[in-house]
Amino acid sequence: MEDIIYKIDNWTIVKILGGVAVVLTAILTFFSNYFLTKFRQREQHNLNKKIENLKGELSKQQSTYSSIIDNYFNNSDR
Repeated sequence: MEDIIYKIDNWTIVKILGGVAVVLTAILTFFSNYFLTKFRQREQHNLNKKIENLKGELSKQQSTYSSIIDNYFNNSDR
């Protein structure tokens, strides 16, 4: 075991650390892209839900205003 340790020079250590760094960087990049995609999809879903709720509210208000205007004009004709 000691022979192996003594035979390893600095260049070998640098190559091993460089390889580990490249692999670790690739793994972290993959997972960050995966989680970023999931986060964006979740936020887009939430925004779409909010937009649909706002459309519903606008539709309700529009029908209310429309009925008020119709009642006003129907009563003003008398």
